[in-house]
Amino acid sequence: MVVAAFGLAVIMVSFVDGGAGGLVALVAVPFVVGLVIGAASPGFGTAFAVNVAAMAAMLGVAVFVMQEGAICLVMLSPLWLVMSLAGIAAGRGIAESTGRKADGIVPVVAACLLGASLAFDFLVPRPTDSYVVTRSVEIAAGPHAVWPHLLSMQQIDPDEGEWNFTQSVLGVPRPVSAVVAGTGAGAIRHGRWGPHVSFEEHLFGWQDRASLDWRFVFPNDTVQLYTDHRIDPDGPMLHVRTGGYRLTALPNGRTRLDLYTAYQAMTVVNPYASLWGEVMLGDIQSNILAIVRDRAEASASQPAAPEPVVLVSQRTGIPSIRSSSDTSPSDPPESAP
Repeated sequence: MVVAAFGLAVIMVSFVDGGAGGLVALVAVPFVVGLVIGAASPGFGTAFAVNVAAMAAMLGVAVFVMQEGAICLVMLSPLWLVMSLAGIAAGRGIAESTGRKADGIVPVVAACLLGASLAFDFLVPRPTDSYVVTRSVEIAAGPHAVWPHLLSMQQIDPDEGEWNFTQSVLGVPRPVSAVVAGTGAGAIRHGRWGPHVSFEEHLFGWQDRASLDWRFVFPNDTVQLYTDHRIDPDGPMLHVRTGGYRLTALPNGRTRLDLYTAYQAMTVVNPYASLWGEVMLGDIQSNILAIVRDRAEASASQPAAPEPVVLVSQRTGIPSIRSSSDTSPSDPPESAP
């Protein structure tokens, strides 16, 4: 019975749009597996152990048969565990209240739940909800020292930034460069993560040393190819829309830098998905802000370059440009114009 339920679950997950984002894959399948296990097991402890093994097997099928990535599996696991435990509780309740009749009742309940969920996925549009993730950092440098690093960051070393779950554990590529081509609204910021991922940020807001706003554009599929094929930033379940920086001058020559990302989620469990959005996008943002902070503070701590001085030779009348640190007492006397 358990094996049959597991096989049916895998078939249903594979059938509905790849199983992604719908009620069948995210809710019904783990609940039904738990329901069947709970009804067939002699007690909750046994049911829990069998359920863990079934969940592990389902995740294994997701990896090796459906080619799911680590990000998808990490996001699925807590939800599947909770729904399967709810199913176990329901199965135990049916078994204890009906006795041997549970063998006939549970398959009918399971089939009805899966059928209704399948119909729901096909007939009811998925809800669309908007979310904004924001992270901030305080930088020991003024906005004038921070601003250039928002327009051009090149040759970012893998060791720059900070450790985080999303990039250090799940393996989402770290930024390599981010360079703005052009000036003002209409300019394009070209971003690169790792050796393969590339995307664009089309600027629609620009206030010198104060703010940048952009619309994300993904001209290729490198994000999902080199992160997780379910993570399409402009796909049926996720639409990463806009982002931007805000610079706020603080006392003592410091700056608060805010980075926001606005996106839409289109699943049957958007509130749950948004928790992962907060974690993963927040990790990426915090890492970027750490890079900007470290580079801005390093550049602000360096002595300013000497102002160039234009001198005119008294002998030849030919002007020359020198740094003020280049002159020495042994230089022939010259006069500024």
